[in-house]
Amino acid sequence: MINDFQLSPLEKKGVLRDAKQLTSQNSLSIRYYSEGTFTPGMGGTTDPTWSNFSEYPSVIQEIDEFSSKRYDYGDLTEGDLILLLPYDTSLPTDAIKYEFKYQGRTFTAEMIQAEQLLDGTITHYYMVGKIL
Repeated sequence: MINDFQLSPLEKKGVLRDAKQLTSQNSLSIRYYSEGTFTPGMGGTTDPTWSNFSEYPSVIQEIDEFSSKRYDYGDLTEGDLILLLPYDTSLPTDAIKYEFKYQGRTFTAEMIQAEQLLDGTITHYYMVGKIL
């Protein structure tokens, strides 16, 4: 795995370029659920809400009976999806949950996670989508 190697700055730049290119091949409609916010001193809060669906660059990996054992992303079952997003995605990474549409079906993901190099540099984000 790439995390096992110490990379030079030039090699790291190449890894990030390749990761961005691979994770930006398509785009998908994604929305997220955000917590309400409280502004101290202002006395008001905003209610938790779903955002509108927006297109984000991403790549889908469909999980079948063979690939479910290949990935170490938790409890994967046949029919789940792994959604890969570029390291500089504009999708908020701190939302409570996410929904995305793929081939006419809606999937939900509880969190977005970062894949990193040993030095903490994020190469891409991923989430595991379960069908609703």
